[in-house]
Amino acid sequence: MFCSNCGTQNSEGNAFCVSCGAPLGASAPSAPVQQAAAGGAYAPVQTAVMAPPVKKPNYTLIGIISVAAVVVIVAAIVLIVMFSGGKSSLIGTWSTEYYGVEFSLTFNRDGTVVSESYGETDTSKYSVKGDVLTVTDSSNNTSSGQFKIYKANGKTALDLTYEGFTLTLYKK
Repeated sequence: MFCSNCGTQNSEGNAFCVSCGAPLGASAPSAPVQQAAAGGAYAPVQTAVMAPPVKKPNYTLIGIISVAAVVVIVAAIVLIVMFSGGKSSLIGTWSTEYYGVEFSLTFNRDGTVVSESYGETDTSKYSVKGDVLTVTDSSNNTSSGQFKIYKANGKTALDLTYEGFTLTLYKK
């Protein structure tokens, strides 16, 4: 073992340097590199112990993962809104012919529904909870029924069921 203070070689069991008396600890280098001095003699060279480099985060990878997560979340929200059967899936005009008379319902984003039949128009409020559609007319009369949206014969269909009666309308 070499002394880190003066470079003298010491026996492995020594706690202190035999030449200068410096403590011989675990942090002392066990074999210092020696260089030839001007007169041909070798002198010990001290080496510094360096801490390992701190690893920097990969911001590019973090950015890519963040953007991908946002895209997945937005896509999930769009799919949920499109296929949840909620208010937004009702938006638009639905119609059918009922006993030879055209009947239509237009669901608006502001929560109003306009019904047209027999040449008359009525505007009511509507709300959706799950598969239940509740309509409140201008006289505050409320009626609720189930609805289902599906594809039929290449068209988007809406079944409204109220008190055991089902009316099928098609999206215009």
